[in-house]
Amino acid sequence: MVQGMLEDGKKLLSQQNLTLGAYPGREIKLWDEKEGMTLTGRVFIVNQRMYMLLVGGNENPQVSDTKNFFNSFRLMP
Repeated sequence: MVQGMLEDGKKLLSQQNLTLGAYPGREIKLWDEKEGMTLTGRVFIVNQRMYMLLVGGNENPQVSDTKNFFNSFRLMP
């Protein structure tokens, strides 16, 4: 999934493993050179489904706003 997101001039800035409840996931940060924006995404696998959240903007979004957005979601089996 990460490799697919790196197409069209995107550069991987960082990635780290994380969990949400009992579910494993990964957070990735990308720079989109073409659009001039930073993207932060979280991906989780629950049973046979993939859930993906993405935050992006022309300028680096506020860390607290990004965390609040991500923390507003709950995964249910």
